[in-house]
Amino acid sequence: MTQILIAGRHPPYRWSVVKLLHRCDSSMELLEAGSLDQFSMAQLSMAEGLILCGMEYSLANLSEKLLLSGCGVTTFRVLFSERLGENHRHSLADGSVDLILPMAVGWVQARNYLKRLMVDGEPLVGIQALQDPELASRFLPDVEDLTHREQRVLKHLYEGLSNEAIAEQMAIATNTVKVHLANICRKTGASNRTQALCLYDHAQVA
Repeated sequence: MTQILIAGRHPPYRWSVVKLLHRCDSSMELLEAGSLDQFSMAQLSMAEGLILCGMEYSLANLSEKLLLSGCGVTTFRVLFSERLGENHRHSLADGSVDLILPMAVGWVQARNYLKRLMVDGEPLVGIQALQDPELASRFLPDVEDLTHREQRVLKHLYEGLSNEAIAEQMAIATNTVKVHLANICRKTGASNRTQALCLYDHAQVA
């Protein structure tokens, strides 16, 4: 029987992966825990696969623990993210993450991509997932892709400042503020400043 270990700080993501994998192959033995420390060395050495699942801030910590553990188990790093930006694409390109799924991913899609990653061993499945328009539409844009000045404009916009007040705060021309706003909408896919404000509600902007 194939034994897969699933580690992640957030129970909803672990349980979702467990359910998805059971739908892929009901014969798998799936063990889940909040951290690698909760697995014994015997479990780590005998497992045929390990999934590190979580959000950005938890995944790096799990990967670090895996390196420290020194186990040779095949590792699949699955990231659940509300947003999709250049940092995510770089993580896929350099191999630090194998698959990125939106938090609002459907069961059928998630099961399909997890199977392609873990069972079929498709090397480019993570990149192909981001090229799937149905998956891509479920991500919010990543505000971190904005320049520092664009982020400041968005912050002042959230504070309720007018274009003129933003220009005064940043010591730039009002027309320059309008250019920044246009760039924000273009990069994030927002059609107006109201939609751009919704992005701020879900992100920490410098």
